[in-house]
Amino acid sequence: MTEELPDPHEPDPFTPVPLTAEQRAAVVRALTAGAAPQKACTDAGVDPLQFFAALAEDAELAVQIGRLDVMRSLNVLAITYQKALSGASADRSLYLKFRPPPPAVPADEETCELERPARDTAEEELADLLKDWPGDRSDV
Repeated sequence: MTEELPDPHEPDPFTPVPLTAEQRAAVVRALTAGAAPQKACTDAGVDPLQFFAALAEDAELAVQIGRLDVMRSLNVLAITYQKALSGASADRSLYLKFRPPPPAVPADEETCELERPARDTAEEELADLLKDWPGDRSDV
């Protein structure tokens, strides 16, 4: 059995080939409109392997696609939330699974500033107030 050697005149599909500005914009537009990545590439006339190789080499494009992925996920979450509000129990469960309710008091919330030192108990505060009260307070 002989192994076929790649044709030296054929471009290597794993070698990054820079996308033109038009190709890049066309893929991003299609992805923004909701197309699957392979369909977006095909519609833009870009080989998907070429696009992913370019994505690995182009940090700006990678950030743009990353932000787009976040936006698409938020769109799906918003639709699930709307369905959950309409009473669909499966959508309520799905929404809460991926977006659990926040804690009653956020863990990173700043503490409030008090005008005077805080007391440990109400009795301690009352004792301090009575200290300044005229009269016999031997039982305090």
